[in-house]
Amino acid sequence: MTALVRIGELVTVDEVSEAIDAKVARAPGEFVPSEEQDSTPVEGSPGIDDPMAAEEVSIPSPAFSVYEVVTYDLTSNTYRLKTIIGVEIFRTVSKKNVVKMDGHFDKAAIAALAEHHEHFRASLGEHEPVPVTEAESEAEAEAQRRTDIMRQHCAKVDPISKRQAMAKLKVGPTIFHKIKRIYRLNPDWRAQIAGKDGRRPGEKRIDPDVDAIITAVFDSHRINYGANDAEALDEIQLQCQKINKRPPSRTTVWRRWHALSERDRLKSTDGPEAAQAKFGNYPTPTVEEFYPGRIHDIDHTPLDCHALSPTGDPLGRAFLTLVRDRDTQGIMGFALLFGAPKRASISAAVHMALCPKTALLAKFGLSHLHWPLYGKPVQYVVDHGSDLMAESFRVACDHEDIKHIPRLRPESGGGVERGLGILNRSFVQTLDGATASATKKGPGYKPHKKAVYTLERLTELIIVWICKFNNKKGRKDQLSPNQRFERKYGLHDGVIIPPPTVSDPGRFVIDILEGREVTVARNGVVTRELVYKFGPFSKMVGEKIYIKIDPNNLHRIWGLHKDHWHPLWLVNPHTEPLTLAEQKMILKARREDTDADNKRLDAQEQLNIIKAKGKKEAKAIQKAQEDVAQVERMGHFGPPQAPSEPDDAKPTTPMPIIIAELDEDI
Repeated sequence: MTALVRIGELVTVDEVSEAIDAKVARAPGEFVPSEEQDSTPVEGSPGIDDPMAAEEVSIPSPAFSVYEVVTYDLTSNTYRLKTIIGVEIFRTVSKKNVVKMDGHFDKAAIAALAEHHEHFRASLGEHEPVPVTEAESEAEAEAQRRTDIMRQHCAKVDPISKRQAMAKLKVGPTIFHKIKRIYRLNPDWRAQIAGKDGRRPGEKRIDPDVDAIITAVFDSHRINYGANDAEALDEIQLQCQKINKRPPSRTTVWRRWHALSERDRLKSTDGPEAAQAKFGNYPTPTVEEFYPGRIHDIDHTPLDCHALSPTGDPLGRAFLTLVRDRDTQGIMGFALLFGAPKRASISAAVHMALCPKTALLAKFGLSHLHWPLYGKPVQYVVDHGSDLMAESFRVACDHEDIKHIPRLRPESGGGVERGLGILNRSFVQTLDGATASATKKGPGYKPHKKAVYTLERLTELIIVWICKFNNKKGRKDQLSPNQRFERKYGLHDGVIIPPPTVSDPGRFVIDILEGREVTVARNGVVTRELVYKFGPFSKMVGEKIYIKIDPNNLHRIWGLHKDHWHPLWLVNPHTEPLTLAEQKMILKARREDTDADNKRLDAQEQLNIIKAKGKKEAKAIQKAQEDVAQVERMGHFGPPQAPSEPDDAKPTTPMPIIIAELDEDI
């Protein structure tokens, strides 16, 4: 909903979307239904942790109701509504599911506005220029009268005589010549207004022709980097000599030069580009355009404190990813994860920055604290790290019309760097198990042995510290980051102004994650030696699909199908690792296990032995067979087999009869 909503206005609710938000699994920071809504799961219904819960949720048919806006909660981005038909019922609804009912009143409003303009003259707005009230005094009227008479007297065509002009002016010759002299020097009627003796404002004692020469010489000879007064003085003296005029003094020329504006003087000496760079104007920033949430900075740093596992094993230092708003100077969100900074860290921190913090604070039992900062920025400013410059992050920003700006120099990220330093030095380094960013302890200092906090407890401590930091007043405007945020957004004079948000925070962070193409196999979607359910890809075996992987949860990946990301769940989640780091360690251990390799090599060696033995035996048999054949051919010892018995004699084939006369060879 983009239109502004006021308290008491009529709205309706997108019941289908509201039902999905109320029943489907909710991520930290998303909308949580209020106590009026039935959030108790029905017996036999799928649980929130069930992977198939989202597929089995039944969506009610859309119902149309009219509500009145009662109030607005900025921290959770929800509206408090009241029914106006039937029994009076109050409910709390997410801002994105509220629709303003103003379409039926457009024609009536236009007609009323036209009638108003017909009967009442439009007044000027506060930002329109106000005209000067024209109220003439007696002195101004007399000055205008004298100027008109003198114009008639000095006209080149049919002028009035001196006597006639003096009669109309009702003055003597002395005053007449004074009025005429003033008119010739300055024909504007304001020059005739009576004042003190001496030159009028803007009136110059120098000859007008000489003054014109000075101005022209400034434009032609006193220019560029080597401009000097001596060159200009010589040229002025030469030009005055040509028209037979007395040249001005050096002091007069100096005064004329400094009578020019500083911009014109710089333009003459250094050029128009230098003048524009120093005196050029910029659009005046407005609250609506630049305040707050215009620019968010993102950066990483190791946390200056060691963490423990739930079992008490030391795990070392985690990495902190911070999202900071430049305008409010407050912290929008963060992520605390082990391992080097990666796109999963960015997505977690950005998701926290985009969503209200109501559910997050309630999860840690900190609902009494105040952290209202959230919303979509105009641009993200990042350093040149491979994770922050990843193509998936830039594409995700483009889809939501968010500019992805890499730093041109390290100093442009000083705000978020300073925020990370303040968090580490002023708070984290005071905890047990802390270590300095640049360790200066002695060789016997072992911070991992003094660590007492788990990663979850460190996260809770950082949340509390951020709530404290965002409520600290600044020195200049005496406003805290939360107050700067609430000056723009929230409920103001009955008008509800919500902060800008992305269309779907979940989809936005999914777009940031690492993606790859895989081929759908016969047994499911297979990647990194893990098998996932088909989902909507059951009839796409052999085809390539694009998936997104969350390195912190390999039990679920997302597959892209018809412009939607569909969750694909692991087939055997109880026997497979949860994180990518675990899977990599398993695969690495399998590669380093030499037992199977040794057995395989032993079998290969035995196979070679058997092959060689078989070849040797085959060669010996072949040699023996050749000997037998040779004996048969040579007939040294008779036939190789014993003659058969008479009873077993077989009939022999008679030899062919050869006729000598017919065979020349014989």
